[in-house]
Amino acid sequence: MLIEKEPRGETYQALLRFASSRCQSFSLVWRDQFKFDPPALEVAATLMPHLLSEVHTNTWPGTRLGGKAIVRYYRLSKRSVTVLRSVDGLYSWLYPELPEDIAFYSSERVVWLGTISHEQDSWFADASLTRKEILENVPSIELGT
Repeated sequence: MLIEKEPRGETYQALLRFASSRCQSFSLVWRDQFKFDPPALEVAATLMPHLLSEVHTNTWPGTRLGGKAIVRYYRLSKRSVTVLRSVDGLYSWLYPELPEDIAFYSSERVVWLGTISHEQDSWFADASLTRKEILENVPSIELGT
């Protein structure tokens, strides 16, 4: 189910609460060809204790590149969510200030929510989610048909 408008502010915070109640992990993308600004490096250092794994690949939810990137998978916890709460919106995860394309996983590598930040594109990938359930947890989110 597509998300029509970027979740920002309280809508983004509600989305993080919903993801935290349903997901075990999340990922962020660090493209090889990019040189990241200090805030991104700070995110990397702060999230290091929550790192589950990383893979050097050209694919992640919604993306297949000619080049490669490091996709880092992190444990979703109260402390790691604090880092995610430090930005104002879902598409704030964007180079050069931050890593890109945050995704959440309901279990190991099963995508629950995916994003392509620079295209302002996001979707719930979990087919078991209903519109009603999403709106009960994130009332102000704007969903596609």
